[in-house]
Amino acid sequence: MKHLLNILCDLSYKINYLELGPYRGGTLISALWENDVNAYVVDHFKWDATSPNRYQEDGHPNVRTALNNTIDTYKRAWKGKNTIKIIDSDLHEVDLSEIDTKIDVVFHDADKKGEDIEIFLKKYKSVLDKYCILAFTKMQDIGIKGKIENNLKDNNYNIIECRMIPDTGVGLDGRSGVGLYYIENKKIISTPATKKVSINA
Repeated sequence: MKHLLNILCDLSYKINYLELGPYRGGTLISALWENDVNAYVVDHFKWDATSPNRYQEDGHPNVRTALNNTIDTYKRAWKGKNTIKIIDSDLHEVDLSEIDTKIDVVFHDADKKGEDIEIFLKKYKSVLDKYCILAFTKMQDIGIKGKIENNLKDNNYNIIECRMIPDTGVGLDGRSGVGLYYIENKKIISTPATKKVSINA
């Protein structure tokens, strides 16, 4: 996973990177390391609905502090010019003015229950670049792949390329994976209302 994110952000120009659900910052730093990246991360630092042991900010582990410590360690180790903006918000309630540039790469490591994916694709459409890469975790879960692809099509995204990448990191069984989608973010063309004309006989 971490190597994958580092490669995705290793291009010949500055990448604008958005991570939803950075948790303690390990994947964030992997995307940034020795790359030219502007990073935006969104997390509400509350309950982790997918964790077997749920803790809040003032408990253990202190996720917000862990993320800040990870970023601080990164900045001291790597003297690059990368910017990191932490947006403390539920990902569905983000003020999009906080994301002041078009995003090239998204790492979606947040919940994918119910309408989560549909809400993400609708809400963040205006901040995604015309061509961008969307990386989704939890592709092994039943129905996730179909849900992502159906909602991409329904919200006027064109899937140019799709790849499933197994996550074979330490402690994983190889069955979990990441879905990579290279997409065209097409504009939504609104159809003007038909004007009714009355003809007096």
